Amino acid sequence: MDKTKTMTLNDTICICNIVLKGSLLEDLDTFQNLGSLITEHVECSKDVRGKLAKGMSTGAELKQIWKSHSTKLTTKLRLMKALVWPVAAYGYES
Repeated sequence: MDKTKTMTLNDTICICNIVLKGSLLEDLDTFQNLGSLITEHVECSKDVRGKLAKGMSTGAELKQIWKSHSTKLTTKLRLMKALVWPVAAYGYES
């Protein structure tokens, strides 16, 4: 019960008081979930930029593979999907 919080996502002002077993649940404006900052506003540019930067740095570490002419394009795509995209997309399922 102590860890349970609520968050209202709505364009209009809405006061939602949820009472559970006699206790009023705390309403938050932002919270951290699976490495992502969830806010009531859609533009979370710092969070998005940070995740994309992590993905870019992972891709940059594979620079030799990307420039290699002996590695097939299909292999490069599989590496991108397996190594780079998950880093950039971590936490977006929330």
